[in-house]
Amino acid sequence: MKHSLFTSPEVWREMIKPHYVELFGYLKSKGLIIVHHADSFLEPIAADMAGMDVDVWQGVLPQNDIVRLQKELAGRMTLMGGIDAAVVDTPTTTEEEIRAETRRACETYGPGGHFIPSFTYGGPGDMIYKAGDAIISDEVARYNRETYGA
Repeated sequence: MKHSLFTSPEVWREMIKPHYVELFGYLKSKGLIIVHHADSFLEPIAADMAGMDVDVWQGVLPQNDIVRLQKELAGRMTLMGGIDAAVVDTPTTTEEEIRAETRRACETYGPGGHFIPSFTYGGPGDMIYKAGDAIISDEVARYNRETYGA
């Protein structure tokens, strides 16, 4: 969901979190990096996710207060997403609209650090309308050159 959890944070903490703690603890003991995909509103439990050793939350929707989360998490978890798939992955979205949405995400969330710009339900190659992949990648690269010299 884009604006709320499917359940209350309290029920999630009681019924679901213990299973994630066990699974992620095992994976971390094997030296793995935890990338948790959730293209939904998880703002109320983001600190819990960081506390469960999630390294990257992939799919963070812009409906979450990403800037506030970056401050609250203070680098304990990287946020990957921020580019609204509903804007960039449609048959009628123009190149200019894709670039504008990508630039918005980079300029809004990049300065907070621990952020990887991507559209929310995947990475390169996952878009339904494939033309957008190259445009997003190019705009992120352009932003990085202009902003960081990289």
